[in-house]
Amino acid sequence: MIININALERVIEINIEKYYPVHSYIKLECPKDKPKYTILCMNQQVMTVEEYIELRRQTANIEINEYLIKLLQTGLKYVLFAAPILLIDHEKETEELKKPKPDKNNYVIKRNVLIEIEKLMQGGVLSPHTSEISKDQSDIPVLLENIFPQSNGVFIGRLLYDKTNVYIPIKSLPVHLGIIGTTGSGKSNLMQVMINGAVDHNLEVKTKNLTNIPLVSSLAIDPHDEYALGPEGRGLYHLVNLLDLKIRNDIFGSFFYLYPRGTRIQSILSPFSLECVINYEEITPLDVLNVQSFTGVQSEVMEAEHYVAHDDWIENILTGNLTSSGHHDASIAAVRRRLRPIERSNIFRPQSANSSTLPEIIYALESGKILDFNCSLLSDFEMFLFNTVVARTIFNIRKALKASATMTDFKAQLYSRLPNLFVKSYDNKLNIYIKKGNEVKDPTDMPIVVFTIEEAPSILNPDLMRGPNIFKDIARQGRKFHISLAVISQQISTLDNAIISNLNTYIDLPVGSDKERRGLIDNASSSIQINDLKSLEGTLGVSIINGNWLTKFQKIIIPRYKDHFEENKAKYGIYKSKGTKTPLI
Repeated sequence: MIININALERVIEINIEKYYPVHSYIKLECPKDKPKYTILCMNQQVMTVEEYIELRRQTANIEINEYLIKLLQTGLKYVLFAAPILLIDHEKETEELKKPKPDKNNYVIKRNVLIEIEKLMQGGVLSPHTSEISKDQSDIPVLLENIFPQSNGVFIGRLLYDKTNVYIPIKSLPVHLGIIGTTGSGKSNLMQVMINGAVDHNLEVKTKNLTNIPLVSSLAIDPHDEYALGPEGRGLYHLVNLLDLKIRNDIFGSFFYLYPRGTRIQSILSPFSLECVINYEEITPLDVLNVQSFTGVQSEVMEAEHYVAHDDWIENILTGNLTSSGHHDASIAAVRRRLRPIERSNIFRPQSANSSTLPEIIYALESGKILDFNCSLLSDFEMFLFNTVVARTIFNIRKALKASATMTDFKAQLYSRLPNLFVKSYDNKLNIYIKKGNEVKDPTDMPIVVFTIEEAPSILNPDLMRGPNIFKDIARQGRKFHISLAVISQQISTLDNAIISNLNTYIDLPVGSDKERRGLIDNASSSIQINDLKSLEGTLGVSIINGNWLTKFQKIIIPRYKDHFEENKAKYGIYKSKGTKTPLI
């Protein structure tokens, strides 16, 4: 029976006979004689009846009275504090009750569940002590599928107790994701699972021709070079190798593995690889300011030379042949010194030395492809600058698309927003932006591009984000351009507020201190307690997910990627052309 609905704490207090684990689920029927409603709750806290009565006495200054005496005499041992997460109205909807309907705002998906319950109590439909725990709890996993529908989602794990698959909704990706956890907590494994989930989503969209659902692109920054082959011998390469050639090309194109120029790679990856080269002429001062601190005067040197010399600004500064004037020699020398990492890099080269592969990378992402960038031998400066150039290029392409009605408008916008060298090289790939005739698509018709930012505090800290910053712009505006950030960090306390405030979904792994736990609590969209986060200590793969698309945070377990791959590899046999044979690894 329901003892009390605590609106302040957003919980239902339930008298029970047996122990229910915290973060598991319980189903209530109400009224108990002729159920009209089902309430699915997530268990928050459990205590004995004696502890509950003592708590009531202390907090509400209640003396032992007849009600509490009767409560002790019921024989029920525990009081469960449970958060309602799902409300089902049997009178409103009676057909196909157990089937999820993710595309409709139906009886299953209820925002503000507790408020709906309070309205029913206010109207006399529900009242305390007239509900009961359902005798049949077996359909809880089916009901939970209404919260995490497979369609339109990217798989990340399973609920800890009921093993229901958990998917991040596609519509929630463009409002960004934060993955916070200390070293060794499982962030890299989670990224492997998420990459696999994005591939699964794209396979469903492509093979079933779901034209109203966007593809998911991803530029996965791989600082340890472990996503392709996997630390345990299973990675993206092995998934790709299971697919029929036609399907593989449709999903991945001619490559998925990116590596810096001059880097040795394993021979089995060669057929799926692309060497990364970005020309100096494709870099803007804003890109450099995103990843390194400059004084105001030094910034003016770069901006002035870019304004006058356009795409040649880096070459001019490095050679000392500036076109702009009025700069102090000391300022020019300081800027040149700080740009030397670009000159020494294997990725960034003058146009005269190597042709850029940036247009191929951008085209792949704009076409809905998954890319893994091996930056294990790169400096932080090179890794962040590469990520910044790619993100800024796509962001400006999407802004040009938003500002255009026709292809003629679009081309003019591209030339006004991007380096000329890049636009000329990209010109023959613009067919993917055509809607019909000369009309171009809206950015929301394009794939959702997810940029992962590893070691996020190094680039998303308050010092670097004081001025113009591409990732700050994407954090604030990415939703309308179908661009998403996956911010991966050991700490939340060192991230800039402009980023933190725009992260819609958090996956909280074990963190190292109470300071970081408080940061996660302060930024959670649902009421997480410090004990919830402390309960993750000493676990492997267990995490908490919360977001404003969830009524309540959920505790999930992220599978070990090798096990996840082996469990699911047989299904990739369905994604093949007639008459072909897909080898199982």
